[in-house]
Amino acid sequence: MKKSIFILALMCVSITGLYAQGQLFSLYADSASLARDVKPMVADFNKRVNTIRPQLDFNVGFVVYTTPGMVYYDPKSNNVVTSLYHELPEEHKAFFATYSANDAEAKKFFAGFFNGFYIAHELGHGLVEAYGLHDPNAMYGEELEANRIAMNYWHSIGKTAELGQCYRFAKAFLEKVPDPVPQGTEDRVAWFNKHYWELGEQPEKYGYFQFSQFVDIYENDDRVPIDEYLSIIIGTFEERAKR
Repeated sequence: MKKSIFILALMCVSITGLYAQGQLFSLYADSASLARDVKPMVADFNKRVNTIRPQLDFNVGFVVYTTPGMVYYDPKSNNVVTSLYHELPEEHKAFFATYSANDAEAKKFFAGFFNGFYIAHELGHGLVEAYGLHDPNAMYGEELEANRIAMNYWHSIGKTAELGQCYRFAKAFLEKVPDPVPQGTEDRVAWFNKHYWELGEQPEKYGYFQFSQFVDIYENDDRVPIDEYLSIIIGTFEERAKR
């Protein structure tokens, strides 16, 4: 009986989660419009997690604040923070222009990831933090978990076309950027973990890892309904937290 009630609750979340998604994955002219569209999505993610584990009281917020980091989860404020393209420094805009066919495509590149995909990705980091599992020396695995959460979330709410566009930009980027891992390196994951914080200051090198993970997940992972996936990953986090 309890199992039936739990399944029914997940179904209700899946149905009510079909909120008005606005223009996510597109460019925004002001912070109010971006926040208006993102906050219901963040609330939906929070609700899905809390349906699975009410005792977690998962309640990540969202703010728009343009920084060189462009998008991140802030554990101190418990907010996902993202940026507006037109407020970025010129060198950041140049990064997207370098790996896009034209200015319009550069803006789509930014919007698809930083006003779309990575918002769910950062919520994934928030979930890791909620279980006290953030490890600054093991960031490859955490980034991979966050990317898988984001892929399954967006796919589950119908953003397949937008994911396809992100895939196109990621593939184009990887075709132009060399692998930053030195030849002969036996353990790529260990190398990434060792150099993670310095890579964050080198957009091409850090982007290579992020977009490589995205492409690998997009091409090779089966899509799992987000409520099912969250239930699995939360169970995994709980087991890890016991160690």
